[in-house]
Amino acid sequence: MCNWKNWDCSACYASSFTHKFANLTAQQFIDELLIAKLGVKFLVIGDDFHFGYQRQGDFKLLQEAGKRHGFEVIDTQSLTQQQQRISSTRIRDFLAAGELEQAAQLLGRKYSITGRVGHGRKLGRTIGVPTANLLLKRRVSPVSGVFAVSVLGVNGKGLPGRGEYWSTSDGAGCPSAVGSPPVCF
Repeated sequence: MCNWKNWDCSACYASSFTHKFANLTAQQFIDELLIAKLGVKFLVIGDDFHFGYQRQGDFKLLQEAGKRHGFEVIDTQSLTQQQQRISSTRIRDFLAAGELEQAAQLLGRKYSITGRVGHGRKLGRTIGVPTANLLLKRRVSPVSGVFAVSVLGVNGKGLPGRGEYWSTSDGAGCPSAVGSPPVCF
């Protein structure tokens, strides 16, 4: 999630990565998003940034578009930690391996997800431990398993609990009770 209020920034645009968005060509991305929607004047991108369908757009294409449309583009060097590049791929790999502390070091914060709580088999009630089955509508989680969680938003206070989320190879969510196989739907 874009936490832009912590930056010296007057607005933030976050687009859902839909099928339509994923299929924009690099030129459509420039014309429809950067120019028509955002009216970009100055653009900062990562040194390995690619965009558009099949990653066809790059820094050089943005520089050319900037010359034609009157915006400036600069690139930044990759951030590194212990001489290794910090990347979303490395973070997802740490999460998938259950290495949450390493992922948090790269993120600069603990990993978090949000979603709606869905009905499960209500087995947590029988052992006196609150449980929540988290449904991630149209999202694939890089983690699966049973986790200690904090629930926010109830009377403005956090509540301790245990949440469970299982992910299958096709990305289908499978809420589960401890000691039971995941129930996919």
